[in-house]
Amino acid sequence: MIRFLLTLTLPALLAASAQAERLPLSTEYWKSEVFLKEFNGSYRINANIEPVLTSEERGLLVKIQDLMAKGQRNETIKTLQTSELLNSSAAIQFNLANVLTEEDELDEAITYYKKALATFPSFLRAHQNLGFAHFKKEDLEKARDHLLEAVRLGANNGTVHGLLGHCFLEKEQYEPALRSFREALITQPESRDWSLGIAQALQNLERSDEAFTLYQKALKEDPENKNLMLQVALLHNDRGETTQSVALLESLRRQDALAAPFELLLGTLLVGQDNLEVGAATLKRVLTKEDFKQPDRALNAIQFCLERGLNPLALELHKLIRQDDLTPGGLTIYQRLKARILLASQPGAPAGLEILDALIAKDPLDSHSLFLRARQHLIAEEPFQALIVFDQAIHAQGPFTPRAQLEKAQLLVKLQRYPEAIKEIKSYLVTHSNDTRVREYLQAVTDLHTASSPDEN
Repeated sequence: MIRFLLTLTLPALLAASAQAERLPLSTEYWKSEVFLKEFNGSYRINANIEPVLTSEERGLLVKIQDLMAKGQRNETIKTLQTSELLNSSAAIQFNLANVLTEEDELDEAITYYKKALATFPSFLRAHQNLGFAHFKKEDLEKARDHLLEAVRLGANNGTVHGLLGHCFLEKEQYEPALRSFREALITQPESRDWSLGIAQALQNLERSDEAFTLYQKALKEDPENKNLMLQVALLHNDRGETTQSVALLESLRRQDALAAPFELLLGTLLVGQDNLEVGAATLKRVLTKEDFKQPDRALNAIQFCLERGLNPLALELHKLIRQDDLTPGGLTIYQRLKARILLASQPGAPAGLEILDALIAKDPLDSHSLFLRARQHLIAEEPFQALIVFDQAIHAQGPFTPRAQLEKAQLLVKLQRYPEAIKEIKSYLVTHSNDTRVREYLQAVTDLHTASSPDEN
C-alpha cells in the first residue's frame, strides 16, 4: 500500500517561531542628504495646491528664512510662536511645525501640523510632514493615513513612497509595500533602506530567490550589519542550506546578538544536523534563561525532536517549559505535545489518551487532537472507531483535515471499501490539485477497485 510522508519539514516546523522582524528604517536616513533636501524643500509654499500667502505671511517667512540661514532655530521658534498670524495662518503653523520637527519636538510639531490641516485640509506638505513626524514616533498607522493623503494630493518623492512601504509592511500588505519601495527608488536610487524594503516585501511574497540576492548584496556592502546577517541566515534556512544558516546564527550568538527565538532555531537546526549534544545544550540554555518569557516559541523545537524520534530530549525540553508564561493557544499545544510524548513511548498510554480526550472535549473542532486520537484507534486495531474520529477531524475543517482525509482513505483501502476511498481522495485533491503523489495513488486505488470488481465493468 502507498504510504504518505506526513511528517513536517524543518522549515515548516520553524516558520512560525523564527521569522525575522521588519527591518527598521535606518536612523541615519533622517540625517541623510536626500531626506533633508526633500524636507527642507517643504518650507516653500506651492500656491497651486497649498495656501496662498498674504503679504504679512510672506514677510514673516522671509524673516525666519534669515534666522534659519544663520542656524538660529530657537529664535525662529520664538518668532513664529509670538506672531499674531499663528492662530489663523496655515502656512505659519506649518512652518513652525517644520522647525519643531527638526528640533525633534515631535509632539508639539504634530499639534501645529494638525492645526494647519484644520485651517487648510488639502495642504499637501502638511499631510506629508505630519506623516514623517508620526513615523519618527513609530506610530505607523497614523503615518500611513497622512502619507497616503499626500500621495492622493500629488506627492511623488522617495521619502513618502519609502515610508509608505514600511507602513504597508507593518500591515502585512506586501504587494503595495513592494510597489511603494520601487517608486521610492526612482527618485532615491542609492537608498539601501528602500532596497531592503523591496527584499522584505519579496521575502514575504515567497519570492525568496529575489530577496536573497538583494540581502546578500547588502550584506557584502555592510558585512557587520547584524540585522542583515540574520535575514540572510533565515533565507539560507528556507533554501535548505542549513550549514550556511547555522554558521551565521552561531556568529550572531557569539556576538550576543541573537534573540531567543532565533537561538531556538539555531538549536533545532543543530539537532537536525545530528549535532545532538550542542543542539540540545543550545535549546536548554534558552529555556532556562530567567528573562525568557516566550515559551510558545519553543514548542516547535519540541515537536521537531518528536518528529526525529528523540523522545527523551523532547520530554526533557517539555519539562523546562514554564506553563504560566504560555498563551492559551500555547498551553493547548503544550498539553498535546505531552500526550504525543507519552504515546510515542507507549502507544495507547492511558495518560496520553486522557489528555487527547480532554482537549477534544474542550474543543470538538481541534483537528490535530482528533487526528492523533484516530491514529491511536488505528494502533489499537480499532478501524471503525478510527474512521469515526477521522471523519470528525475532516469535518472540523482545521489544519489537520487534509492529513485526516489521506489517512482515512488509506484505511478505507485497507478495508477494501474502494469507492469511499476514491471519493475521499478526490475530495482531498479539490484543494491540493498539484499533489502528484496523491493523484498517482488515486489511479492505483481506481485500478485496484476495477480489478476487484470485474462484474461492474
